[in-house]
Amino acid sequence: MPSLSELVHGRPTAPADLDLLADKVRLDRPPVRDRYVRFFVLLVLATIIATGGLIANSAAVIIGAMIVAPLMTPMMGTSFGIVTGNGRTIFWSALTVTLGLVAVVAVAALMARVAVGGTTITAEEMARTNPRLLDLIVALAAGAAGAFAIGREDVSDALPGVAIAVSLVPPLAVVGITAAAGENDLARGALLLFLTNFVAIVLAAVVVMALMGYGTVARAVTSQSGHRAATLVVLVALAAVIVPLAAATYDVWRNDALSGTSEAALEDWLQGTDYRILTVSASDGHVSAAIGGNGALPAFDQLLADLRRQAGAAVTITVTQYPAVTLEGTT
Repeated sequence: MPSLSELVHGRPTAPADLDLLADKVRLDRPPVRDRYVRFFVLLVLATIIATGGLIANSAAVIIGAMIVAPLMTPMMGTSFGIVTGNGRTIFWSALTVTLGLVAVVAVAALMARVAVGGTTITAEEMARTNPRLLDLIVALAAGAAGAFAIGREDVSDALPGVAIAVSLVPPLAVVGITAAAGENDLARGALLLFLTNFVAIVLAAVVVMALMGYGTVARAVTSQSGHRAATLVVLVALAAVIVPLAAATYDVWRNDALSGTSEAALEDWLQGTDYRILTVSASDGHVSAAIGGNGALPAFDQLLADLRRQAGAAVTITVTQYPAVTLEGTT
């Protein structure tokens, strides 16, 4: 009966497999210069594509940048170093990710400064500034899929899909764009998304590579150690990102609940009128709503009292009525 590592890897893991995987994920192997030139050229090009897509609010362009971006390689290299207990691989892979982070943020900030409308925050940028626990789950699955695909020759064609599934360069580009626009809170949110993806990908890849038997083979053919300490560091980092992600997820849930309650109160308030609800959004105890129609509105105090009763707490609400009255004349 085949072992678990044979089932996951597809065959018994041999020292040759270890060398083959190392050649795929380690940029510090010869030819080092060619590997790093290729990495940074692709990274800068991916950053330009991603930043252009974010500024233009184009999801299709951003997806193209995800496929070009090579950041997944040193992340897998970090996981490989942890599994095999190779401190040199861990150091150079993590350093490459850090240098890549700086490069992406710098290029994106420069583009935002010189591009027309570059510092105007778009919907695609906003979507990457508020990470939640769901993003962590997606990144864990993407990291596991990436390690599985890169560790097995028969599923390597899944790697482009993994690159699209997890966001690496786009959130870093958002960090640069929002920092250039002076939106530091948004920049911190985008940076948290990237760090969440990084930690989750590394941890999931460590688990998958270990299940494939790479760690066992490495310990049998080398004297490297330290994988346990490195794994512990990754777990601590994971715990560190879970806290703000959980808080952000709770805020989203609370705002969604308040938005639903407010919409119900607005429906009761507008019953019997020609008005209808256009939009309702909530954030930190404040509700913004837009209504459209004609005729007299019921007493606003009635809405406030009903909303207070349904929400069970004090709520501030702003209701904008459409069509707005516009006066225009020619002299």
